[in-house]
Parts: sequence; structure tokens; C-alpha cells
Amino acid sequence: MNTVSALFQEQFNAWIDKALSKPVPDSVIAFSFNLAEPWCVELVGADNYSEDNSDWACPPEAFRAKVKKFVLRESEVGSNWEPVLESAKSMVAAYLNRPSPGSDRLKKAVAVVVGFVDGDLNKVWPA
Repeated sequence: MNTVSALFQEQFNAWIDKALSKPVPDSVIAFSFNLAEPWCVELVGADNYSEDNSDWACPPEAFRAKVKKFVLRESEVGSNWEPVLESAKSMVAAYLNRPSPGSDRLKKAVAVVVGFVDGDLNKVWPA
């Protein structure tokens, strides 16, 4: 499992806290941390979810965080997609394991996933 520095995890946590500081519609039942190149992450929510069809995380979203995408520095997450994905999954899981209004909101969802916008989604909640 990839690990990032404590400072980088704190910055990521603060980004999610800010992303979830605005009200999320009650209709949102699932969240996706979408990864893209150059390495960055955005948070979206959907009012539907399917284990079998990852298109649930595609536009139009019921919720899109009104913050800039979080830049995943190569010095922290690596330069290839596999370690970037593993780092992002670990960072989201670490966020979910800390008490905060944001983690509480995410854990009310049917699912929280991490994945590249053109790839498979990896469920990190429930574990």
C-alpha cells in the first residue's frame, strides 16, 4: 500500500472538508473521487448507484464539489497510474477513518469509490 506524507494527507483532508462544506443534496447516495491526468482528483456525487455499471458516476452529477481539483503531486503519489490509484484509495480511506462532518457525510452514502474517469471504480466505502 502506498503511503503519502502526513502533511500531504492533511492537505487532502482539508480539501475534502472544503469540498463538503457546502450542502450536498439529500438525493446524493454515492460519491466518486475521479482521478485524471495530469494527476488530480475531483469529488462528485450521484443520486443513483450500481455495482454493475460504472456509468452512475458519469455526468450529469447530482453534486459536484465547488472547489478546484486537488493536485496529486508525483513526489507523493508516483508517476504511473497504478501507484496514483493506490495512493488515492489510501488517502480517501484515511479520510473516512477520521472523525469529521465530511467523513460522516461520505459514510452515509451507499458507496464511496475512487477511479480514473475512463477506468474502473474501486469501492473504498463500505470496505
